[in-house]
Amino acid sequence: MVLAIVRRVAPAALLLALIAWAGCTEEPVTGPVSPDGRVVLTAVEASISPTAINPPTGWEWSEALGVNDDGSVVVGSIRRGDGESEQHAFLWTEGDGIQDIHEVGWTSSAAHEVNDDGEIAGWGVDDGPLAVIWTATEEMASLDLPSGGSGSFGFSINNAGSVAGQAAVSGNYLGYLWEAPDYTPDILDDEELEFSQGLDINDAEETPVVVGSAEYFENPYYVISAVAWIPWDDEYPRRLSTSESEALGVNNDEVIVGYYEGADDFMPFRWTETSGLQPLETLGGAYGVAHAVNDNDWIVGESKTSMGDIHATLWVPNEDGFAVIDLEEDLDRAVSSHARDVSENGVVVGYSVMDDDSHVATVWEIELGEPPTQQDPIEELKGEITQLVDGGVLNEGQGISLMAKVESAERKYDQGRTNSAVRKLRAFINQVEDFVDTGVLTVEQGDDLIGLAEDTIDMFLKND
Repeated sequence: MVLAIVRRVAPAALLLALIAWAGCTEEPVTGPVSPDGRVVLTAVEASISPTAINPPTGWEWSEALGVNDDGSVVVGSIRRGDGESEQHAFLWTEGDGIQDIHEVGWTSSAAHEVNDDGEIAGWGVDDGPLAVIWTATEEMASLDLPSGGSGSFGFSINNAGSVAGQAAVSGNYLGYLWEAPDYTPDILDDEELEFSQGLDINDAEETPVVVGSAEYFENPYYVISAVAWIPWDDEYPRRLSTSESEALGVNNDEVIVGYYEGADDFMPFRWTETSGLQPLETLGGAYGVAHAVNDNDWIVGESKTSMGDIHATLWVPNEDGFAVIDLEEDLDRAVSSHARDVSENGVVVGYSVMDDDSHVATVWEIELGEPPTQQDPIEELKGEITQLVDGGVLNEGQGISLMAKVESAERKYDQGRTNSAVRKLRAFINQVEDFVDTGVLTVEQGDDLIGLAEDTIDMFLKND
């Protein structure tokens, strides 16, 4: 949900913008990958349909940063030239297309998030940066600065209309909450911090949870760490990681996502009160960022493949934890992709980087299929043996010997004697290896039988 420049170079970019105007090393976890660098999915099938939101005539970049709950309204920013020049906030719907909502007289603006009432949070730069709200009728209202404030940014808005962001006060750049309906600026920090920012807010009306980052002194350095402002928590803000990190998204179940500093690069995480910080798998490479999470626990962001390419990434819950889905599809001329937000009905938004380095806002529509039926590996194993006997590869005696070990293992497991069942399957594997060594079975035939036997052992031990 956070503008790319904010995540990649914040806090420095925001600090420099305001100053110029005013004068855990958790180990990365990766999943199994195919030769082309894509994660091998056995539990989830996905149909992915990407759509480009091309910038208007005269503009060269577009980036989608936020989407409402039903996926019908997308917001973000458009830019000219190399992406470092003029920037305007935009609103997009399928019916009306892309609309520039930048205020006349501003030098720059961005729309970060939109709620179900059509209210948009972002910021605009006139004499200085100001957090703003665009209403459903596209009227703009700037949010009040705190006492002594010299600038502000709005990064997120919830369905109650409250806005989380950052304001500059007395030389410090601190996280603020503008709570609806009066929008009085309220500093998020109870402790003395010199830098913090609220990057996302959930939909709890009375006690919304805000997440973001804050700066802590870790002698001899300062470290930007992921934090959560949880109103009922004794630790306020709650520091989620001691490594360089940021919390970028939170849902209504207080599931928080973001990134932390891994062994080689940033890695994606999911945090809950009960599980703490859990690394998420990537598409095979040692880099990833989780940007947003919806109430179905769908998480979106980006990660590297084993080939080193950065692809938009979707994490969806399955029986083994989370399946990792590569959203990179054949969008013409795209060389990488980055997901920034996800609606409650599975519409993902972000942008694709093209072969000329320009950015094109992208909407991915996702349909998940039913998980394929998983056959019992022991039944598959017995079927393989039967086929080898029927095909004349094994004689009747060899087939009976192998089948007897499998059926004995099955009986012992049913009797609760898991260790004995495993020993029978180990004996089965030894016999198959002997058949391969003597030329009765080919290496491929032996590997198939051994693989099924090992799958059966894993199943026995997992269910024990």
